[in-house]
Amino acid sequence: MKPLFTLAFLLFLAFAGFAQQNVYYLKKNGRYVDIPDSADYTRTINPIDGNPNLYIVTDVYKNGKTKMEAFSTKNSPAVSLEGKCTEYFQSGIIQSRSIYTGNIKGGETSEYYPNGKLYRTIIYPTDGARDNEIMARFTVVANYDSLGKALVQNGKGFYKGYDWDFKYLNEWGKITDGKRDSTWHGEDKKYGFTFTEEYKDGKLIKGTSVKDGETFTYDGVNLRAPAFEGGVPAFSQFLSRNLKYPNEARKNDIYGYVILTFIVEKNGDVSDIRVARSAHPLLDQEAMRILKKSPKWLPGLRHGIPVRVQYSVPINFALQ
Repeated sequence: MKPLFTLAFLLFLAFAGFAQQNVYYLKKNGRYVDIPDSADYTRTINPIDGNPNLYIVTDVYKNGKTKMEAFSTKNSPAVSLEGKCTEYFQSGIIQSRSIYTGNIKGGETSEYYPNGKLYRTIIYPTDGARDNEIMARFTVVANYDSLGKALVQNGKGFYKGYDWDFKYLNEWGKITDGKRDSTWHGEDKKYGFTFTEEYKDGKLIKGTSVKDGETFTYDGVNLRAPAFEGGVPAFSQFLSRNLKYPNEARKNDIYGYVILTFIVEKNGDVSDIRVARSAHPLLDQEAMRILKKSPKWLPGLRHGIPVRVQYSVPINFALQ
């Protein structure tokens, strides 16, 4: 058989699956694991009768409560969400309601506090834009405190935002016409820094962050994901050019996909490469071999500060 490589990048691409139920085990950070007991939640993907292009995605916490209900155009671990998506806290209370198009949030999203009160209503653009600059691309319609008191109404007021776990206020500032305006302040306790930012008509004019006594300045965007030089297409080309189907695997009709996890370091180096989901030792070794050859990436930034970021890459080895 002729070897055929199908490559997939977890955050942006996906590879085709088959019309059958698939089950995957994941950690909170999205890393795949083989052992159910070591997973934080389980993802099940089921086909929809009469619709071969859409699948039901259900994520379930270890306590048995639903984590997410959504639809995907891919029956694979790298889901591509499409349509309505509802996420839940471990208690079973709704965390958010949103809509996806091509795996990108668009339109109105409602998010809730762990007590069930509405936290905020925001609107994402529907232009389908996506890049590694993940500055919050949304307008704020409404924002409330945990008791239901309105802080922002009809796109106007003083916004108070929380970290993902609602443990502390991580940013606060003025909202005008749904956009950030004037001076904003915040902190990130996980990475240990504070920041001050100046906005005009929703655009970040200047930002200053302080970590361990060191000051960082930035503008335009305050969050940037790591990126392979040249973007996702260039990364896929790098894999395509360098991957070699193992001869023994080809002779013995061995195929399947390998999921690798790795860290993009503060200096852009790729490190801590691991097999999160094994296909076969021969395929695992080849997938790791090529990823170890990866050139430096553009590092991730949080408010101008370089940070370590974990990624996952599914690589599918198929024979045709």
